[in-house]
Amino acid sequence: MSFGRDIKGFSDMLSKAMDNIFKDVVISVGDSVIGFSPVLTGRFKGNWQMTINSPATNSLNTYDPSGSSTLADIVAKSQNLTAGQVAYIVNNLTYGYEIEAVGWPSGKPAYKPVGKTEVLFKTIVEDAARKFAL
Repeated sequence: MSFGRDIKGFSDMLSKAMDNIFKDVVISVGDSVIGFSPVLTGRFKGNWQMTINSPATNSLNTYDPSGSSTLADIVAKSQNLTAGQVAYIVNNLTYGYEIEAVGWPSGKPAYKPVGKTEVLFKTIVEDAARKFAL
């Protein structure tokens, strides 16, 4: 093999590793926010949406009390991700702020699915990097 082909092969390997790390991080973040989301009817869990390069702007009429279908959708959409893109995971339900910051239903402490995931983010990235280390 020539030096040029060796460099190209290494570059391709790094690129694939970065794509895999990115996909794994997005899936883990989705799993975390879904997992930390409360369940009354399942609509809040069913409204986590993953999009590429621009955030979703609508809410869904989807009920997913376990969150498994919502996570499966994130996993499926993540297969198209490559390093350098931006992945958005959003929940556009109007009461999302109350769940995250105020407490909902009234009198309950805030669930903070995003805040709790933010605390775990460094570990999520480190775990993905170890998983796909060269």
